Amino acid sequence: MSTTVSGSAGDGPVKNGKVSVLDANGSNVITTPANPSTGLNAQFNFTVPSGTALPLTITVTGGVDMVTNALQDFPLRTAVTTLPASGTVTGNANPLSTLAVASAEAQPGGLSAANLTTATNNVLGAMGFGLAAGINPLSTTVNNSNAASIVRASEAAAELIRRTSNASGGTLSNTILSIAQDLTDGAVDGNAAAGAAATQVSNTSASQILNQQAQVSAETLANNLTVTTPAGTPIPSASGVNFATTLNTSITTTGHTGNVSKQAPTQAFLDQTRAAIHIANTLAGGTDPALISLSGSINTLTAGTAPSTVQQNNPAELTNNAVASFTTATTAAADPVAATTALATVAADTTKPVITLNGVTPVTVEAGAAYIDAYTTVRDNVDAT
Repeated sequence: MSTTVSGSAGDGPVKNGKVSVLDANGSNVITTPANPSTGLNAQFNFTVPSGTALPLTITVTGGVDMVTNALQDFPLRTAVTTLPASGTVTGNANPLSTLAVASAEAQPGGLSAANLTTATNNVLGAMGFGLAAGINPLSTTVNNSNAASIVRASEAAAELIRRTSNASGGTLSNTILSIAQDLTDGAVDGNAAAGAAATQVSNTSASQILNQQAQVSAETLANNLTVTTPAGTPIPSASGVNFATTLNTSITTTGHTGNVSKQAPTQAFLDQTRAAIHIANTLAGGTDPALISLSGSINTLTAGTAPSTVQQNNPAELTNNAVASFTTATTAAADPVAATTALATVAADTTKPVITLNGVTPVTVEAGAAYIDAYTTVRDNVDAT
């Protein structure tokens, strides 16, 4: 008896990548075919014999990213923790799954089904980049209804890794470990969970991660992400006004359909973006007008807001105007004192939210007449509004 493992690979979809499979003992698994690859459609499938020691760790190396038309920047990893006696199981390899696997490995007990579930929830809870609810980046089969959400979130996560690596001067692999280890306690906060590996965790690294997350998130919300090389050089063909179009083309190449421009923001994505921009503003001095303007713009958005409204309320100019401010914040993030201060402002959020009654006050309603509540507007400097 054998089981088929099938999946998709990429931040942008990756074609012709080499797929390697290890069992729980770190031994190469004998698969059929013997040397699986992602093929021209960025998808792979192979069979493994029954009795294979779990979990399986799947790594995709090399290959060409269909968004950038460049070699894949770093190995993409995923894991499969259960195998039916026969049939097919999904195991996608992308930047979000890569972070989840690394975070599970860093937890006490290492890579296990329970740790992988916790790690996946932690990654999506802190930096899901708008991945639609109900999608597991490791185990949800990519189809026409979710391809745009998965590819956009994956590209944003990859961009976070690249920019953080460039800003910190660290390698891509160490940057992945830094993010993954920090997330073992459920948040990027300069701490790891008790007993977890923390070789790459510090206040400085946490502030650098959050600052880059703020910029990447703001750009992604407006579908105006600047995609860069690991050296920080923008790739014009995949960036700015070309971002959504290029991602849509890559999705079509894999045999699916999807429109990145129609991805509405999730509540989690808005919350994550607001908190990260708060960190960036603190690192930039706390009164940066460009970051305050960007934050105010994002505060007008709600989950499910039509993409056209998102682009109208959060135009590319706001993010572009804040580039210098993010650069200032990035420089400050390298300072341990500034990094500690920035994280402390979130941990010790003592500013009360502002609650404003809508409509006129007082309200006069005739007896027997219908009353329509105008509700209230709530704004907070850190948390969701």
